[in-house]
Amino acid sequence: MLQKVWLVPDIECEGCVRSIRHALSDMDGVRSVSVDLLTKRVEVEYDPNRVSPEQLRQQIQQVGFNPQECE
Repeated sequence: MLQKVWLVPDIECEGCVRSIRHALSDMDGVRSVSVDLLTKRVEVEYDPNRVSPEQLRQQIQQVGFNPQECE
């Protein structure tokens, strides 16, 4: 398992948190999802043999958010 972290500055409410968590949790290969409203960070633990970071990023975008790489 690997972990990927994004900053998502347009997270504004618990509804945003639920939307992102639900969209990512439903993906094949995702083990866990953490979305923090205060820090606006999304952390995903995933199986790189089943899903790529790019697919995860695109899923966040599909629900209306703009994820940015964390350094």
